[in-house]
Amino acid sequence: MALTRTVTYQYRFVSAYGGFSTASDRNAEVVTRQFLPAGGRLSAGQQFLESVALAVPVDGPGSVTAALLRIEWTVCAQLQVEGSPDVEINRHIRVVSRAAGRASVEGSAPLVVDRGSAVIAFDSLSSRRLIPGSTLVGVLTVTAKRPESARGVRVELVLRELVHHGPWIGDDPAHNPAYQDKEKDTLVASSLVAVYLELEPTHPLRIPFTLSVPDNLAAPSVQTPEVTVSWTLRGVLDRARRQDPYVEIELRGMTTPD
Repeated sequence: MALTRTVTYQYRFVSAYGGFSTASDRNAEVVTRQFLPAGGRLSAGQQFLESVALAVPVDGPGSVTAALLRIEWTVCAQLQVEGSPDVEINRHIRVVSRAAGRASVEGSAPLVVDRGSAVIAFDSLSSRRLIPGSTLVGVLTVTAKRPESARGVRVELVLRELVHHGPWIGDDPAHNPAYQDKEKDTLVASSLVAVYLELEPTHPLRIPFTLSVPDNLAAPSVQTPEVTVSWTLRGVLDRARRQDPYVEIELRGMTTPD
């Protein structure tokens, strides 16, 4: 009996002529194995029953089904039959994660991009733990730097995947291909929390918001040498025909109920 973890990810492949294309790499690893005692001679129709315990590593990572990254867990049972080919059966399982190794993101500072127009901030937020089926509640503040109009304000939940590099042939980055990074943002949920605003620097706005988190999340927060998967809560000031000011704050994504 064996528990295997298969990691498949896409990266940017650089050809010898400098062109770019998307390539993928796949690595399968047996993380836990248990050998059962010999079953002896079995008659036709006879069952052979044994209890099996395969430990899932504490550091996971959990199952992921996203645009650039897939992490799959499989239980494999192999029966060695004397004088005949081995019999094998596989079953995929879903491994959930509390992303304990990414707890530090709950204290990370927000990213603020004002575009010279307005400063947006999360004045309050119910939690920086992203739990399936939960609701994020908070208040956005919008402080204009000059008088102007905006079409609205929205709050977005974004799954961000960053592949740092493709397969390496050694531990020294200087001897490995460069420019293999690939990034993908996926909008998971969005809420329009205000429309048709007239902004004045002397009158900052406080905008309450509520955002429902999907019952199933594609991935927990993940950090490996090859890939980072993160969850971002973004507040955006929507301006017509101009770049939007925004604020981003990272959440600790979990695929467990709590």
